[in-house]
Amino acid sequence: MDLATVVQEQLRHYNVEAEVIPVDKATLFDTMYENVDWDILVEDWTYADFSVLSYLGFNYPWNNWSPNHWHHDSPDLREIYHESVPGHKEWVDLYNKTIMETDPEKRKEMIWELQERVVDNVVGIDLMIVDTLFAWRENIKGYGEGLNSIGVVNLRHVKSIE
Repeated sequence: MDLATVVQEQLRHYNVEAEVIPVDKATLFDTMYENVDWDILVEDWTYADFSVLSYLGFNYPWNNWSPNHWHHDSPDLREIYHESVPGHKEWVDLYNKTIMETDPEKRKEMIWELQERVVDNVVGIDLMIVDTLFAWRENIKGYGEGLNSIGVVNLRHVKSIE
């Protein structure tokens, strides 16, 4: 809700009145895929730069969850949405060795290796960006050719909503 309120205020600068309807994640995605009664959907997760500490802080490696694709696994989930981050077990094993290492230089090298694994293997990690759209329809002008798409666009590119 806080994110939607921020976006609502930003849109007000472009003389756009927006109605904020807070919903849970399942309802958001059901709405997006099952009807066309919306112009913009904002979700509180989107890609951003990250550090290994963010990766650690969100516990991704321990619960074998992939920040690259889908938030919730299900039996009928298409293959393209399955986790794509390799080596969760290897990452956790190295992390456990790192925190037990007593030599500061060795520990530093191990931490660098952990961070390199995150950078090399995790395409994007979810962090909140408050001026980003998650999905938009063709009547959003100013970004591309009027996209009917799912993606990320900074609100400063939106010129109008028809």
